Amino acid sequence: MAWTDVQPLAAARVVRDLLSGRSEPWVNAALRTRSPALPDVLTRQITGTTAAEYRDALLAAEGDGPELERRAVPAAGALATIWSAGASDTGTMVAGYRLFRAVIRAGAAATLTPRQRQIFAQVAFLLGEVADVRLALQEFRDIPDDVRRSLETDLLNPVRGGRDN
Repeated sequence: MAWTDVQPLAAARVVRDLLSGRSEPWVNAALRTRSPALPDVLTRQITGTTAAEYRDALLAAEGDGPELERRAVPAAGALATIWSAGASDTGTMVAGYRLFRAVIRAGAAATLTPRQRQIFAQVAFLLGEVADVRLALQEFRDIPDDVRRSLETDLLNPVRGGRDN
């Protein structure tokens, strides 16, 4: 049986689980398998395009990036996690970071899991987005203590975070 045979059934289950706040098993499966199928299912919940098209649009976007409809937030958080944590290239990591920012700008940071908040903070640091690292450390109290301390220490480095940034 090919993926195309079960894709409609799997997609419906993914959407149901997303709307119920149960995206983590699907995200973990996507990170383990690196299959493009799940990112495409998630992207269709956000824009109706493929994941590759949406990634390219996020990278080409000027300013703060996309505005998300409330219904798209769960899929956006899951897709941001897959792209940020499983990126095989910097562009995909940047697209994931921008998508996390869109979720936060939409006032939906509370919908992110503690792990997603941690990933956002760490990816922001890797990309040199010091203001967002500071925001995450201030706003997301559920970032694990060891990660929090590491990021706070890293921000003390005048080259990376310094006091002037």
